[in-house]
Amino acid sequence: VLHMSDLCEKFVDNDPVRAKLEMKNIHKNIQNAISQLREFTTEFLPYVSDSNQYSLALNQIIVRVKSNCPDLKVDLKIDEFDQKEKRLYCFVLLKIIMEYCMNTSKHSSAQNMSIEITNKPDAYEIKISDDGIGFDYKAALEKQNCNGLRITQDYISFLNGKLDFKSKENEGTSICVTVPKGDL
Repeated sequence: VLHMSDLCEKFVDNDPVRAKLEMKNIHKNIQNAISQLREFTTEFLPYVSDSNQYSLALNQIIVRVKSNCPDLKVDLKIDEFDQKEKRLYCFVLLKIIMEYCMNTSKHSSAQNMSIEITNKPDAYEIKISDDGIGFDYKAALEKQNCNGLRITQDYISFLNGKLDFKSKENEGTSICVTVPKGDL
């Protein structure tokens, strides 16, 4: 949305018609983001109230993924979250995992996906990999309709995390998100 508003600003004097179209797109994207956040919050917030229920939330994410791609085999390995982690922190972690998993189910043509969440002494490490068609991450970010990837980058930044992304055509994609533990 921020990128689109910057673009709109450039058009406002030189091409007011295009600026109006961009503003309509911004409005539509904001409405879509709000709708998705409401849906995610309604479904997953109950799981975030108790750190013992994160595995239930992750299983719910897998159910969603499999509804998009029933033949996808998903391997889940998870360490428990620490009891002291704040609800918002854990909620954002789940949102990051959800976005990458849904992208895999929608776009990768993968047969297999692996999700591994490791509770390290100073950070959580989230690894998600697939054997799909792969894609160019930087090129995808430049497209207008890749808001999920951009938003996920914002979530990772919000948690002071780091993203390591690898993808090769016809060899799949793997991401590793490392987020330090601690207060938001």
